[in-house]
Amino acid sequence: MAISDRDKERLNLISPAANDVKLGDIIQDFQESGGDAGKKQGFLYNGETGLSRWRSALAKVANGDIIANLNVIGSSSVVGVGSGGGGVAGNLAITQNSLVKSFSGRLRSQLASKYGDVGRGFIPQHYDKFWTFAGTWAALANYGIIGAQAKKSSTVGSTATLSFSGTSLTLMLVTGTFGASFSVAIDGGTAQTFTTVGTASAAKAFAVASGLADGAHTAVITVTAVTSASHGLTIIGAYEGKAATAGVRVNAIGVTGSKTSAALGENFLYAEIDAWAPALTLICYSSNDFNSQTPLATFKEQTQTLITRAKQFGDVVLMPAGLRGISQTIPLEAYVGVYKELAEENDIAFLDTFGRWHADFNFAKNTLQFIASDDIHMNDYGHQDLASAIFNALVNY
Repeated sequence: MAISDRDKERLNLISPAANDVKLGDIIQDFQESGGDAGKKQGFLYNGETGLSRWRSALAKVANGDIIANLNVIGSSSVVGVGSGGGGVAGNLAITQNSLVKSFSGRLRSQLASKYGDVGRGFIPQHYDKFWTFAGTWAALANYGIIGAQAKKSSTVGSTATLSFSGTSLTLMLVTGTFGASFSVAIDGGTAQTFTTVGTASAAKAFAVASGLADGAHTAVITVTAVTSASHGLTIIGAYEGKAATAGVRVNAIGVTGSKTSAALGENFLYAEIDAWAPALTLICYSSNDFNSQTPLATFKEQTQTLITRAKQFGDVVLMPAGLRGISQTIPLEAYVGVYKELAEENDIAFLDTFGRWHADFNFAKNTLQFIASDDIHMNDYGHQDLASAIFNALVNY
C-alpha cells in the first residue's frame, strides 16, 4: 500500500498541532506495523484475542441457549443505501428491502442460515418505509439513536403503525415519570394496554405481542392517557421475533449522513449499545468523517468513546465501510489507520475492508465493480462482499 510522493508532500504540509495526531506517523504505522502479523485471511487483525468473548457467545448460540445481539453502528452503508439495485448501479433510496440487501442484512441472513432466524433486528422509528404516524408527534431531542431523535406524542388518540414480520414484537421506548399509557393492537385484534410511566430509562424493551403466526403483521400503537402536555409516549423503534429461541440478532443502527460524533450523546449511546448488551459491536464509520475532514485526534477520541461503551458488554470490531473517489488534505487512509491504532491500543479486532479492496477507489469501482452510480456508496456486489468478509471473520476465524 505504497504512498505516493505527492501524498508524502501533502502529509508534510499538515501541522501535527492542527490535528493533534501526526498524520504521517499514523499512515506509516498502518503500513508497517508488523506487516501481516496477526492478520488472517480476509484482512482480520487481532481476531484471536479481540474476538474471544464473541466466540463464547457464539458457542452458546450454537448450543441453542441464547439470542446474541450484534449491533452495527454507522451511517448510510449500514442501513443499505446503494443496495437492492440489482447489481452495479445500486439503489440510492432506502426501502423495506434495505434491511435485507444491506451488508448488515446479508450478514444477518448468513448467520440465520447457520444459527437460526430470530428476525430482522432493530427497526428505528425513522425508517419511514415501516412506520406510519398519525395525530400529533414531535421529535424529542437527545433521545433515539445517532442523533435521529425519537418520536413523542402527548395527544391522546395519536397512533403509530408498524408493519413487521414474525411471531412476536418488542417496542423500544423511553420511560420515566413523564411517560404515558398506550395500547397495542395486532392485525385489528383486541388492544393490550401498557404504560411508560415509571423508572427512567433512555431505552427500555416492551414485549407487546407473542405467539403470532409467522408472517406479515400490522401493529397499531395508540396513546391512551397522558397526565399533562409535558408527558407523552416516546418511541425509539421496535424489533420483531421469530420462533427460534437461539440465534444472532443483527441490529442495523445507522443514520444516513452521520459521522462518529452523531452517535455520542449519552442517551443515544444507551439506545445504541447499553439497552442491547451486545455480544459484539461493529463500528463502521470513517467515510463521512473523511469527507468532512474531522481532525484525526477528534476522530480517535470519539471512536474511543464508542469502544469504551461497547466493551462493557462484549467485543468490538472496527471496520471502515465505504470508499470515496475524492482527494482530501487528510486522506481516507489516515482515518483507517486510526482504526488500526485503536484496535491495537484496546486489544480489539480490526477488519481492514479498506485494504481488502486494495485501498483504491478506482480498483473497487472499475475492476471489482463494487461502487454504486453515485461514486459514494457500495452497490449490491460491494454489500455482499463486505457481508462475506464479516461473516468469515466472525464465524470461520
